Amino acid sequence: MAAVLTARSTLVCPHGFVFSVAASQKLFTVDGEFVVVGGDLLKASITTCANPNVKCTKIASIIVGLSTTLLVGADQVVLDTAAGLTNVGPWKVQLAGQRKLEAV
Repeated sequence: MAAVLTARSTLVCPHGFVFSVAASQKLFTVDGEFVVVGGDLLKASITTCANPNVKCTKIASIIVGLSTTLLVGADQVVLDTAAGLTNVGPWKVQLAGQRKLEAV
């Protein structure tokens, strides 16, 4: 089982800069924070990457880490095992931001 991501979760771009993703849905919370769904990641902007050459600006894909059992509406909840690609390279989850809810 993996922890569910919330708006308090932190992710890391390939250059090591931390960013977070806002939760668009307002139906499901964990520990007082809204849960992040797959669509939130794909719509997110990365504004904290300070790489001097090519900056990460968006998440291009989610390769792994979407729940197979937990949905909000029709969108899969994101787990702390999530990873994928930005416009530059791989991103990953640094911290789930909560320890109360796990899913598969």
